[in-house]
Amino acid sequence: PLAQRTVLDAAPGGGSFARVDIGPADYDAFTEILTEVQKAWSGGDMTPAAYLLSDEVRDHLTAQLAEDKAAGRRNHVSDVVLVKGDLDQAWREDGLDWATVSMRWRALDYTVDVASGRVIDGNDRMPVEASERWTLSRRSGDSWRLVAIEQM
Repeated sequence: PLAQRTVLDAAPGGGSFARVDIGPADYDAFTEILTEVQKAWSGGDMTPAAYLLSDEVRDHLTAQLAEDKAAGRRNHVSDVVLVKGDLDQAWREDGLDWATVSMRWRALDYTVDVASGRVIDGNDRMPVEASERWTLSRRSGDSWRLVAIEQM
């Protein structure tokens, strides 16, 4: 589960500082975004998760899916379980709330050759752990959207 705390930190790049409280509903939203994004990725179409993504993240992930499709492969990520999450920073800048969360999650993560169905990378029976830092933003009162992913 995500560690619950409020982070009082200057905005990255020295932007104006404002306190942002991150509560249980926010942590639930971050976990839901993780699950829904991975589900859409595995389905080979980011459209079902588009409302959770910035245009830039959606376009980047869609381009990666198209590259895999052109190469005749498909990556599957399933049975996603958040192992640990830590709020790194939370701030308000230019009318937006921002949060950066370090997440460690476990899932089945494997790639198949579409023509044969054969696993060509990863393991379809043994979960692996991944660590990523996600940055999310929202306008006050709106839902969180994923705006950046950094693999660690």
